[in-house]
Amino acid sequence: MRQATTCYLYGLPSAATALCRTVLQFALEEAFATRGGISLHLSKIDRKDYLKKIINFARSSKVLSPRLTTTAHEIREAGNNSIHTSACNESEALTTIKKTGEVLEHIYGRTGQRGR
Repeated sequence: MRQATTCYLYGLPSAATALCRTVLQFALEEAFATRGGISLHLSKIDRKDYLKKIINFARSSKVLSPRLTTTAHEIREAGNNSIHTSACNESEALTTIKKTGEVLEHIYGRTGQRGR
């Protein structure tokens, strides 16, 4: 998230948004691993719509609430748009950073737990 914020501050909203998407994916993969849930071996999962699939799995396994699932999909879509079309302005990037922070706070909690 630090790098995403730095990109935003230096006027790189598309890069910031793409990094938020990556952070979301990493956090969900880590959440599944630390909860003793499924092992997400990349070779076993079809890569098409991979993040969409793990967000939906996060909802069905109660890692994310329905509201945060919607938020996670918004982050995914903003990241996809910034990667594929470079269409992201500063306002959209800031909103995506805030949404990503909200999801991360839920996953890692406020107790000082930290991901890698």
